[in-house]
Amino acid sequence: MAGIVWSRLLDRRTALVADLVYQQQNRRGHESDYLDVGFNRIVGRSLTLSAGLGPGLAQDAAAVRVFAGIKWTIKDALPWQ
Repeated sequence: MAGIVWSRLLDRRTALVADLVYQQQNRRGHESDYLDVGFNRIVGRSLTLSAGLGPGLAQDAAAVRVFAGIKWTIKDALPWQ
């Protein structure tokens, strides 16, 4: 898998993210290329939400890829730090 990423802060807690991803599948000669657009939003001291979507660009890629994520940073959540 390889990719190029671009991001821009929209405000202190939100970033717009775009990436172009190339991924070779386990099957020989099959490729999945996507152009994804999404965001990362910090909602708390240790919690970040992400979501996005993107069209498949290669013949073997799915028509659309939709994704969502939750990132919880344990280090920032520990009370003794």
